[in-house]
Amino acid sequence: MHILYKLDSIVLSALEIGLETATFVVGYHLTY
Repeated sequence: MHILYKLDSIVLSALEIGLETATFVVGYHLTY
């Protein structure tokens, strides 16, 4: 169970980073 929980938190962190990156890229393209 611990491994699954750890994997889940890693996936959530990756999704958060991906979302931030996507927002930055979209904002950059809209600005320029």
